[in-house]
Amino acid sequence: MKNFIFLCIVPLLLLTACTGSDFEEEFPVVNEPEIVNEELEKIPCDYDFNVVGENDTLNIACSHDLLGETIVLPKNVFFNYNGGEIINGTLEFDEGIIDGDLLNHKLTVKGSVKLESSTFIFEKSRWGITEGEVSDAIALINKETFQKVINDTKLYGAEIFQIDELDAFFLVTSERNLVLGFETSIRLPSDFTLEMTDNTDLRVQPNRYIRYQFLNIRGEENVNIDGGNLHGDRDYHDYTPITVAENTYSSHEWGHLISIEGGQNVKITNVHLAYASGDGIDIHGINFTYNPDYIASKNITISDCVFDSNRRNNLSITDGYDMIIENNTFLNAGIDTPLSKGTAPRMALDIEATRTRDSEGNLVYYQRAYDIIIRNNIEKGSGNASFYVAIGEDVTIVNNTSEKAIGWGLASGVKVKENIITSLINSTSGIIGGRPGGNGTIFGNEISGNIVKGFVTGIRVNNVDLKVYENEIENCIIGIALGDLDNADIYDNSISTERDANCYGIYAHIGSLDDVRIQNNKIEVSYKPIAFTNVNLEEGHEDNIVTLKDNDLNGGEVHISNSNGIVEE
Repeated sequence: MKNFIFLCIVPLLLLTACTGSDFEEEFPVVNEPEIVNEELEKIPCDYDFNVVGENDTLNIACSHDLLGETIVLPKNVFFNYNGGEIINGTLEFDEGIIDGDLLNHKLTVKGSVKLESSTFIFEKSRWGITEGEVSDAIALINKETFQKVINDTKLYGAEIFQIDELDAFFLVTSERNLVLGFETSIRLPSDFTLEMTDNTDLRVQPNRYIRYQFLNIRGEENVNIDGGNLHGDRDYHDYTPITVAENTYSSHEWGHLISIEGGQNVKITNVHLAYASGDGIDIHGINFTYNPDYIASKNITISDCVFDSNRRNNLSITDGYDMIIENNTFLNAGIDTPLSKGTAPRMALDIEATRTRDSEGNLVYYQRAYDIIIRNNIEKGSGNASFYVAIGEDVTIVNNTSEKAIGWGLASGVKVKENIITSLINSTSGIIGGRPGGNGTIFGNEISGNIVKGFVTGIRVNNVDLKVYENEIENCIIGIALGDLDNADIYDNSISTERDANCYGIYAHIGSLDDVRIQNNKIEVSYKPIAFTNVNLEEGHEDNIVTLKDNDLNGGEVHISNSNGIVEE
């Protein structure tokens, strides 16, 4: 095998040495610094690539201009980067290898070729990316260029795609996708890791479209995104209503920074996601659960990320399972900014699968979200709730710190445990445990070991098969508010307040309570430790039973007003 070294300048320095003690004392020997010619790679090289043979290694040390020529290479040629470049032409390989540092937007690579390393470093100067504020046309070129580099390097064997310093806008919308967005997004393939640094800023070009997906993982697996800053366009978006097929869309709430659609084995870590016109991250499936081509998102981890001021939710999950959301910071979800209004539901994290019932009353799952763990996260400043399961199953929310409510609506198998929830503005409820009604979909839930401070109502609960225990509730006007309950245990909770207002420990007002056990709670409030008003009055509630046992009421008593079925043991 021949090894060609293409160098442009080979300086030869002839050094002579003098001897003699007197001379050395007068002129001491000094080690001169090596002078490196930084322009070496720009100096043109005159070389005919047609003389390259099979199995040759070429060390590219200066600038080779192919002048539009296509070079057809023999088998197994290796192009090694040694500070130079190849531009303005095509290299057609036959089972060859190329150093990723030689790839650039002025070189076309064809044939069967692999990268020398599975790690590719994206150097912006080689790809013609225009940084700073640009026109839509330039932002589209940025996106198409970036996508092509991802596609090509993946084809050549890249598994890790690294970016350091880059600050650029990308247009990820077009007239074709007034409703759909994934086709014009930046799409990440399977078996691929995108690594960015704090110096990486990828920005959505401001647009007028109701839906966009900045980075998209659709039907792919084994995909990782680590680091970097993703910026949405919420403050510069055009929110003019758009009419498509006689339907008018005005909310513009579906512009997401990362969209995971039917992704499997996906990890998002250390990413800063801010100012999307919709969600920071949206996780859902492809098609509906009853379709033969349905693909759920599964085995998803979102960790150590910062979400800030995304216009709708910071993170939404509508379909998928086996997910862990941990060690993230959720800030200012859905808030209004001086330049744009937030939009509902304005939550740090919302699990919001869609389902309905058919004409026979059977549940029809368009989407399912289940087996999800939300742990060790911090929430501050959300427009509405912090971590909420609107519709979902088997979700554990544990050891989080938040300022806004945690809880569930139409959900089963939810465990809210060991969280610290502190209201700074006297918010309505600290933990929301279900809702009235529910049509048999709210059951098997649990609230335990939480610390709740400073809300109007510490914990509010409804529905069936519920346990509320070992919680500490401080400085709330109502410690635990009971709605309609069936088969519920409320025990070993500590409720206290220093408020001057008329405060309740446990309070039920106008509801149906049956098979409810309230015991071993310690309650220190100045007004009514336990109170029932207008409970179990409706027809059919005559035999309902609420049992009170061994509660420490700090010298107070149980207050019962116009209520039935309350039994003190």
